[in-house]
Order: sequence, then structure tokens, then C-alpha cells
Amino acid sequence: MTEPTEGPTSIGDLLMRTFHLRGSTILPSVATQCVTLALGMLLTVTCARAEDWPYWRGPHFNGVSYETGLIDTWDAQGGPQSNVLWQRDDLGGRSTPVVLNGRLYTIVSAEPGTPREGERVVCVDAATGKDIWENRFNVWLSDVPDTRVGWSSCVADPETGNVYALGVFGYFLCMDGAK
Repeated sequence: MTEPTEGPTSIGDLLMRTFHLRGSTILPSVATQCVTLALGMLLTVTCARAEDWPYWRGPHFNGVSYETGLIDTWDAQGGPQSNVLWQRDDLGGRSTPVVLNGRLYTIVSAEPGTPREGERVVCVDAATGKDIWENRFNVWLSDVPDTRVGWSSCVADPETGNVYALGVFGYFLCMDGAK
């Protein structure tokens, strides 16, 4: 994990230093989706303070951010002079993260490639990438291929603060996002 030497001091600073999630094997047929996901994640953090991104396609359900001053390029390798705010290998996946009240929520595979493989909904601080909580659950009674575990996206309710997720085998969760 790469941590900044000091936290963002303004929205402009937050806009100039974004994050990057990596670590999953990506099939060539979904390369375009992954680029879109990476751009969506960049927009997610840049909107965290000015405008939450609580739904898969954004606050207006159209995949558009109305923020201005967004960066044109970013360095996926990170480092001291990079505009990457933080990165986590364990949070890479196909799920589109959502942001509500400065927290990022996503669903990813847990213990992939093992007999205990399951899914987990993870909540991290959007500015630092540090864990706040996670909810891990098993995948059972399912013949879904392991490449589809952690494929859905979370949804956050701005009115209640609840976060909803649907597991690959039909397990529906409602979690208190503030805890």
C-alpha cells in the first residue's frame, strides 16, 4: 500500500492525487471495461468530498461526473511524485466501487483459488485506503465460475447510509455503512 506523506488539504489537492486499485487478472475481452472501471474509480475519489458517487453509474445514474479540474493523466506505478493517492492489490476486481461520506465500498473475491473462496464487501477510507470494516461470506450451492465471484457492485443509500450488495449466489446484504 502506498500512503501519502500528508493528507489532501483541499478538494483541488484531492483532485490532483487519485487512487488506483489493481491486482486482479483481467481477460483481454474485458480490457475496455477495465479502463472504464479505472476511470470511474478516478472519478469516484475526485467526487468524494464535493459529490458522493453512491451508485454504479454515479449520482445521476448516467456515468457522468460534473466535477471540474480533473487530472488528464495518472501514474499507475505510484510513488512520491505520483498523483496516485493510494493503491491496494487486494481490492482489485470487476466491481465498480461506490463512495458515500468519504468511504469507498466495493465487493471482491475472498481467498480466491482456495476451497474457502467467498466474497467480501469492504469499506475503506476513500482518502487513505485504510480498512474501516469488511463483511466476508461464503459462496455455497452455486455452480457460478470462480471468475464471476465479486462481480456485482455495491449501492449506497445517501438517506440512510446503508450499503447494499448482492452476492454471486443470490445472497443479498444490507449493511450500516457508517459502522
